Amino acid sequence: MLIKNMEYLSQRLRCTDEEKDACLETITEILHFWTDTRKNGLLAIGGDRAEQDPNPFFRACLLDAIEWMGSEDEPLLEELFAQYLIAGDYTGGLFLQNMVIAEGILAYLKFLQEHEDGGSFQQWGDRLPAVVGGYFGVEHREKVRKTIRQEIRKWERDVKKTSFLPEFDALGSLPLPLCEKLLRDTYDDHYAFGDRALALALKYASGAVQDHVLSVLSPEERDAMEEEMDACTLVRQTDVEHAQREILERAASYESSER
Repeated sequence: MLIKNMEYLSQRLRCTDEEKDACLETITEILHFWTDTRKNGLLAIGGDRAEQDPNPFFRACLLDAIEWMGSEDEPLLEELFAQYLIAGDYTGGLFLQNMVIAEGILAYLKFLQEHEDGGSFQQWGDRLPAVVGGYFGVEHREKVRKTIRQEIRKWERDVKKTSFLPEFDALGSLPLPLCEKLLRDTYDDHYAFGDRALALALKYASGAVQDHVLSVLSPEERDAMEEEMDACTLVRQTDVEHAQREILERAASYESSER
């Protein structure tokens, strides 16, 4: 924690819900330090943002991080960032945003030190709520976590070019009314999906198939379905293969009945 004076923090962190919601975008930017560095190297956490970001606090912290990264002075960054926060006399939403920026940058530098291979996007996403989530208060706990989960899912869809079974990619052209039927047959009125095969099959589908099939759902329903998909962990390859074949057969039966 950069600033340990609880009274000072409580006075500065008096934010509206709207200000907290706006700051979720900053969490997304910090989260994508991982994708930036994986794509373009360590210096990518600065890049154009370090020179052009409209927030002078973000610019200063990024430039300092790039300059001092890996040097004997890197441990002093924490003290420097705390001085920037105090000297800036920030309050409300701007103070929250800058706390997230400072804590996020420092946490990412430590994350890189712990993971010589850069770690995974999921690992960094798991770390970030523990670093900055508390500044949003308990009422925003789930919003912070949901924002991060959504970004990780989006990234996973982007990198999944093919499904576990290549033939499962055919669902990317399944007519939308049949996509809806496929989902509605396993959906109840409490945003719950009772068919594990469907969640498992979609979990290991290409990003294009996921986006196409789930596009017929409302935001609430899609979030519920993605929660079901997230729960499909520690599965066997044979289970994934069986699930995708089962869903393909079901979709084929729908198409046959439509003819």
